[in-house]
Amino acid sequence: MPLQRLGLVLFVCISAALVGWSSQRSFARQGDGWEYLAMTEAWMRHGSPDVRAGDIEAMFAGIDRARGVAPGEPSAAALYAAQLPHGFVTAADGSTHALHFWMYSLAAVPAKIALRLCGGHEFNALVVTNAWLFAAAVGLALGAGLGSLGQRAAFVLLAAVTPVLWYLTFTGVEVFSWALAVTSLVAIERGWYWQSALAAALAATQNPPMVLLVLPSVLLPARRREWKPAGAALAAASLALLPVAWNWWHVGTPTLIAATLDAGLISAGRTWSLLADLNTGLLPYTPVLLVAAPWSAWRLARRNDLAALLLAAAVAGMLLGVQTQINWNTDARGLRRYLIWVLPALAWLVVRAWQGRARARWVAAAVITSGAVLVLDPPSDMNWLEHRPLARWVMREWPALYNPDFEIFTERSAHGEAPPEWLLKGVRRDGWMLGLPVAHGHTSGEVTKLLVHTDSAAELPRRFRIDPDYLPELRRRAEAATTPAYIQPPPGAVWAAAGSINGRYRPYSGPPVAPLAPRRMSGPKAR
Repeated sequence: MPLQRLGLVLFVCISAALVGWSSQRSFARQGDGWEYLAMTEAWMRHGSPDVRAGDIEAMFAGIDRARGVAPGEPSAAALYAAQLPHGFVTAADGSTHALHFWMYSLAAVPAKIALRLCGGHEFNALVVTNAWLFAAAVGLALGAGLGSLGQRAAFVLLAAVTPVLWYLTFTGVEVFSWALAVTSLVAIERGWYWQSALAAALAATQNPPMVLLVLPSVLLPARRREWKPAGAALAAASLALLPVAWNWWHVGTPTLIAATLDAGLISAGRTWSLLADLNTGLLPYTPVLLVAAPWSAWRLARRNDLAALLLAAAVAGMLLGVQTQINWNTDARGLRRYLIWVLPALAWLVVRAWQGRARARWVAAAVITSGAVLVLDPPSDMNWLEHRPLARWVMREWPALYNPDFEIFTERSAHGEAPPEWLLKGVRRDGWMLGLPVAHGHTSGEVTKLLVHTDSAAELPRRFRIDPDYLPELRRRAEAATTPAYIQPPPGAVWAAAGSINGRYRPYSGPPVAPLAPRRMSGPKAR
């Protein structure tokens, strides 16, 4: 059998195994999964994405069938129904719509049909869709990309041996968007401009900043005065406006998540968080790609590579666009989920900038480092409410070196978050502050890092055992903190209950009070 045909057979077998494995998983829901599951059920039952009572009942019934609920056990509705309301809105005509758009759910309908026909768990339609989209994108890149097989394989390895693999079983749009980003980039390589723009626009219906990926597909032919392909690409890109038109028509507003966005949050601090945060940034998960991509962009700029310059501008724009999210510590699998669909563009820049052994060295280094992280440090289900191992270690040994975003530190130290309804209904956008003061330190209870604020300074002696000689200084610094502030206390000066501040997840039960006994408080609650 020719080597190329053997590779194709192997790829098909591995892809089929991946899809088959995904179809048999037990029920789990992450991120905005309830919205997408409900809309998939709606598309399946009545061919429209507005969610009706029967859709919710059918969704829960499917979960119960898979669980094999015994008499006396709580049903899925009893367990999960309270998690649904904040993800949906009611229009003036009485119809119910999810806050997020329905394109991903529509894409999951074929998987749901296949699962029904073969007797699988239909709630795995999203996961199966992730699996086959991932496999299809990898197959497209290997089979249709330009350049040698080595060059195409390099792109696939750089883009795929990353935390996107953790997201294959995540009930959200991350793999959907990643696969479409790969598709758009392959199409650009081939000069398929309107197809590239269409893939980017489809991704943008779920993640609006991805509309910037249409820049090369529109501007490259326009620069050569090829108006027909440029116009076709622009027309395809207009699909990104579908969510705006849909929401305006049905609910009377261009977006249903305006309450969760604030352009004023774009900042150097958040940019640094995306790149280097030890819990959620690129640095601890794809360190080689983080270094290689900007270096590659610089090399390509020196060559006046317009396609690369446009893609680099799109990446910069996407990194700025995601910073408008008010909720900065979201459900994720290690790497922040808004970075997953940026990875293919970074990989594309590296592959384009380097050739031969230099490219092979970059790829080998990236696969070894990111692969080691994937295998040795997989995230737990509640990892977004705990500090990752590298962050824990740095904050124990050199606490002054890592000062994360206040929300990230608070929610991961308290292992809980404020109710989502507070943000959506405009009650309070900084609910995490009710958890202050919070601390991180050794398993013994010795505090190495505190986050304090003047409004909660009085809580310090109630939550921690503090050296009497250090208490006046700590209280003074906390009372002076009109905005949250980090404090690194001297060794042995501040103590919490043993095992309560080591950063590992445990269900939120409120902070300890002297003499280090549990106490419940209002504020962040675990999902």
